Amino acid sequence: MTIETKTTLQLSDIITVEFECAQCHAVTSWPLLVARNPPTRCRCTEQDWMGKGSDMYSNISDLITLLQQFSKAKNGPFIMRFGINYDASLARASGSKV
Repeated sequence: MTIETKTTLQLSDIITVEFECAQCHAVTSWPLLVARNPPTRCRCTEQDWMGKGSDMYSNISDLITLLQQFSKAKNGPFIMRFGINYDASLARASGSKV
């Protein structure tokens, strides 16, 4: 027998926007409703993650705005959810509570 754990989330479940530096693993996190624009670099490096005029920067800024709008929206004739990939065995190995 196979047991599958499925996790879904609604946009209203998203409460923070978080960026983690791939080099030093420092984390910058904002409450979703006050987030504005993504950080362009970490303090550990002089290399930019993205330029303020780049497509990546604009797309992330737009995504933050959309998440804010949808997280405040009243439920209409449907509820939209997103499934996330969650491997419980990895969580247990890292010491996280499942």
